[in-house]
Amino acid sequence: MSSTTPQIPILLDLILILAVAILTVNLVNLIHMPSVVGFLLAGVIIGPSVLGFIQEVQQIEILAEIGVVLLLFTIGLEFSLNRLREIQRAIIMGGGLQVLLTSTLVTEIAYLAGHRVQEAILFGFLFSLSSTAIVLKVYGSRGELATLHGNFALGVLLFQDLCIVPMMLLTPVLAAPGSQQSWVGIISPLLIGLAAMSAIVISARFLLPRVIDHIVRMKSQEIFTLFIILLCLGTAWLTSRLGLSLALGAFIAGLLLSESEYSFQALANVLPLRDSFAGLFFISIGMLADLKTILNNPWLVLGLVALIFTSKIVAAFITALLLRLPTRPAINASLGLAQIGEFSLLLAQTGLAYHLLSPDTYQQFLASAIISMMAAPFLIHLAPKVGFYLQPFSTWLDAILGVKSQFGSLDEENYPWQDHVVIAGYGENGRNLAKVLEATAIPYLIVDLDILNVRRGKAKGHPIFYADASSSEILERLGIPRARVAVVAISDPAMSRRVVWLIRRLNPEIFLLVRTRLVAEIEELYNLGASQVIAEEFETSIEIFAHVLRQYHIPRNMIELQVQLIRQEGYSMLRGLKLPDMRFKNIQHLIAETLTETFLVLPESAAVGKSLGELALRLKTGVTVIAIIRGSEPIASPGSDTVINSGDILVMMGNHAALDKAVEMLSP
Repeated sequence: MSSTTPQIPILLDLILILAVAILTVNLVNLIHMPSVVGFLLAGVIIGPSVLGFIQEVQQIEILAEIGVVLLLFTIGLEFSLNRLREIQRAIIMGGGLQVLLTSTLVTEIAYLAGHRVQEAILFGFLFSLSSTAIVLKVYGSRGELATLHGNFALGVLLFQDLCIVPMMLLTPVLAAPGSQQSWVGIISPLLIGLAAMSAIVISARFLLPRVIDHIVRMKSQEIFTLFIILLCLGTAWLTSRLGLSLALGAFIAGLLLSESEYSFQALANVLPLRDSFAGLFFISIGMLADLKTILNNPWLVLGLVALIFTSKIVAAFITALLLRLPTRPAINASLGLAQIGEFSLLLAQTGLAYHLLSPDTYQQFLASAIISMMAAPFLIHLAPKVGFYLQPFSTWLDAILGVKSQFGSLDEENYPWQDHVVIAGYGENGRNLAKVLEATAIPYLIVDLDILNVRRGKAKGHPIFYADASSSEILERLGIPRARVAVVAISDPAMSRRVVWLIRRLNPEIFLLVRTRLVAEIEELYNLGASQVIAEEFETSIEIFAHVLRQYHIPRNMIELQVQLIRQEGYSMLRGLKLPDMRFKNIQHLIAETLTETFLVLPESAAVGKSLGELALRLKTGVTVIAIIRGSEPIASPGSDTVINSGDILVMMGNHAALDKAVEMLSP
């Protein structure tokens, strides 16, 4: 009995934390605020400055560290080494410039305010770091990690995580500038740590596939999950022993595993743990808040908060523009990075220990930092609205900086302006659609705001242009008022909504197809004017059940009808919503109208070179060929001596089973 006694305080603390967190998160969700805010508020409420419930703060902080590790591990799982290479410019140049600009700006301001040079430099370090956990958590929940501003922010945050090591090493030097410690003594641990980390990465790339294959062959889900957690925590611990951060090690572990075919299962296993422990991290941050400091020095704390936002927004915005990011994504990124980071709190504790910060200054910085972190989700949510509101300014600034729409010779002589398809976004979906349209000779135009995508498209000969699809002027130049179809395949949810709204205003009759990664976006996109919303998550389910139905020889027409109905209802069936009965009243009528099918004869088809009499489709399948479309000429009621050529389109009539059998017979 006595052996369990020491566990009672931490157990009681966890019960209190969970109870308050559930209550506050529910309350903030009711008013459509991010869950992160609820966790931070829960920490403030149960922390020492309000109710003072928590006794074992250090043990809670250990659990919170696990939350950060798991969060960065899952971010790494959702990435890949190829994608990391794509944003290496944002990591090296973007991160370096942002840290340099912020540190320089804040150091100068602090020095002019009367602080010693050493203190001013430390303030520059503290202000230059942003919260990896908060930014990636909010961006991930909003589906913005793959956007231009998401990639830029991730690159900057990864660089900042690397910077914490030299900053920690420099703090004792700043405290005792006359010490004998040399620059070699500062830089060498960092270089050793980076070299060791490279060795870990290289070794893991060779060993990890073999180890994980062996684990999977054991066919034990429990062992697989335990191995994933071991890989995550073990790599994080190892990098921390080398002088680097836990979070960086966890990200590397996830990145290595992302190349494996088991990454999706690993992500599914870790997500529940990540969300639980990450909540503890945000609660632990809220517990640090001291309301007495805020109440005793409200204007000083608010002044520090204003300095945090101003310096970080200005520095990040200038950095994004120097990296040739368009103005609107630059605004989004700068507002997203405007808060103080969790590693700044650790660095501030080191500064306090070396007497670079007085206890009062430390508390004032801590209070302003936590306020900035609590405001971070609101700023990220507000960023797209600010960007769209400042669109005239963005257009003007882009033109001044040379980051402007590049349409080249886009005119009616070069591109058809009637009945064409406009594709917004040249990601994987946009590229695949462009290939199909190219092969079928359907005219199309593509617009994208990622210059790398534009260069890829131009290299393949696609009619793609660097421009902002959220501008009505750009859409008009793309011929939206006269287009037949528009496809919005943009990774930025806020931008997608605006593009849909603008397209529907410019052309009320256009067929507007929208791709989304977020189920919560479906209803709003339909309300904004989308003709069809394709949700990636549910499309996978549709593909699965379509294959299953084909194995039971359900006619293709019936399968397509079912898919059409599900999409028309906004995936209500898959979302667990009750479908309106009216949709099913005319199903028999719809089925009756699907007794014909067209079939394109491919060169590999066994029908090429044979006459209809030789094929004997009616005898073998019960299907009648009622017409053949050859080139642009239809052949009505073809005779039995009509020879089928490659490229012919057969118009067939019959019942569902017969049509399905005929298609199978004619297919290569």
